[in-house]
Amino acid sequence: MSKTQVDDIDRNIYDIKNKDKKILNKMYRELPIYNAKEIEITPIEIASLLERKPGSYLKNVISNLERQIVYGKINNNKLDIEKYILENEENILE
Repeated sequence: MSKTQVDDIDRNIYDIKNKDKKILNKMYRELPIYNAKEIEITPIEIASLLERKPGSYLKNVISNLERQIVYGKINNNKLDIEKYILENEENILE
């Protein structure tokens, strides 16, 4: 393989890596939330909604909400989140 061919391959690899980085950066910027603290309902509000005392179950609920919001299954607004929790109470509390 000639030096020119090796340089072309290196350039192509560089271009591919940069395109992947651009795609990943775009995907990251488009996330509706970046962490669970940005969810528009607090653990205390969730406990109140479920008429339960705060407890370790809230970690699972928050984790579930975070996934649902990031995957675009629910919007990050309090009314949509409350509706989701009430409609899926049995599943998210398991």
